[in-house]
Amino acid sequence: MYHLVAADKAEFRIGELARMTGVSTRQLRYWEKQGYVSAIARDDEQESRLYGFPAYVKVTIIKQHLDDGESLHEAVAYAQKSLQRVEDFKIAPILAQWEAVFQQKFDN
Repeated sequence: MYHLVAADKAEFRIGELARMTGVSTRQLRYWEKQGYVSAIARDDEQESRLYGFPAYVKVTIIKQHLDDGESLHEAVAYAQKSLQRVEDFKIAPILAQWEAVFQQKFDN
């Protein structure tokens, strides 16, 4: 039986993220230390890192580009741009609403 979880509520321990992406826990720790990937929290019981869905997506993109022969720097830059496009897409409706409100104020 599968349980659906909203992407913004998903949490993965470092070992789970490693298994899901094919990136070693050692590599994930290095990427976190370099600031390429961020854990959302630490599990109080075991003090293991917890990563959210955006980290999963970012790690997957980075790994794909590394596997394609790109440098780590290039792969990280591409992943950051990709995630920024997603954030821009999510905020676009809000910006459109604000624009409409401001337009109404100036038209009156």
